[in-house]
Amino acid sequence: MDGSVDFGRNWTEYRDGFGNLTGEFFIGLQNLHLITKSRQHELLIRLGKVDGSTAFVKYDNFRIGSEKDFYLLESVGNHTGGAGDSLNYHLNMKFSTTDRDNDLAEGSCAKWHGGGWWFRECAESCLNGGFHKDGKMKNSSSIYWGSWYNYDYSVSLTFVEMMIRPKPF
Repeated sequence: MDGSVDFGRNWTEYRDGFGNLTGEFFIGLQNLHLITKSRQHELLIRLGKVDGSTAFVKYDNFRIGSEKDFYLLESVGNHTGGAGDSLNYHLNMKFSTTDRDNDLAEGSCAKWHGGGWWFRECAESCLNGGFHKDGKMKNSSSIYWGSWYNYDYSVSLTFVEMMIRPKPF
């Protein structure tokens, strides 16, 4: 991950997907919905910090709703892994982007954090936020997973990978 793709995108771009499949990309909310709607899927998230430390978390039932439901985070299931759980907080939240504010905060969490996510007020995690190669948050924008480092929001992750697969595999 090198920050070559800006994740501060609008609704249409998050719906359709963006980036380069050989580098940084977002598969698209519509694709995620179509993949997860008819069968149970696991979600594996791998995280990395500037100091080289890594962690992961796996959820056993990841599913999002359709566009008419604003790609609601419908299910994550149970989790395992050393990164802890920073996604359940966002359960039953609609996806928000810089041009579509669906969170419960007074302002736009997507604008504040630099990318789209299932924000509540605002977040315990945001894996589509602003990239900072030095690993430090700037102007409230960062890529973070609070449960991994005791909710120290000065930390910005330098590596994220989200992968889904059908269950059972």
